[in-house]
Amino acid sequence: MQGGAPESGDEIDWDVVVDLICVGPGDTAAAVAVAAEDAGLDVWLTGRMSELPEAASLADRLGMQDAPTRDYLDSLTEDTGPLATADTPADLSHRREADQAGPPYHFYGARLRDWAVSCLASPYGVLMTKPAAAGAPALAADATADMAEQDVDGVLDRLVFSANRVVGAVLETSTGPVWVSAPTVVLATGPGTPLPAGVVGELALSTYPDSRFARLEVSGQ
Repeated sequence: MQGGAPESGDEIDWDVVVDLICVGPGDTAAAVAVAAEDAGLDVWLTGRMSELPEAASLADRLGMQDAPTRDYLDSLTEDTGPLATADTPADLSHRREADQAGPPYHFYGARLRDWAVSCLASPYGVLMTKPAAAGAPALAADATADMAEQDVDGVLDRLVFSANRVVGAVLETSTGPVWVSAPTVVLATGPGTPLPAGVVGELALSTYPDSRFARLEVSGQ
């Protein structure tokens, strides 16, 4: 049922079921996809609608016209400061040690907000539609992997919601719209900045428990 539509209620006739959808452009989404595949996950890597990487809001940067998707993204980013732009230095933060990876497993709103601000200010930040779980290992990949070999299929048209949760996305592809089910969608928030030249070591997607925000960090430099 290629390019299908939802059935009645929350029952959706999905075209594809994966573990993770990564939305690009640039090396950030590709690195997350490589790391997720290395961890044994089934991943769909896709692009974004927008040709405006300098857009001030994430919804505009992604080219989202769908009102529920825009409202969702605005609600998560309305008080988290500006997005990184092409003028932001293309620097990768050094990966934190395990005992510094985040606060104790308690909800600290101000601390999580500060972390969100730092992720959105990074060219290599992402927003995850599912908050990070306590104790979950950071996705990691060898930075020398050829991320250019990752196939980018289609562009994100809109997120799909059920009971106020993101349960997948509709992607516009060369063969028409495809409904893809995934428990998590990872949206690169940067302008598509390539990784700095000469990066050596392991890339990790670092985050805090309960946060929807993460960023690429590097170790072994």
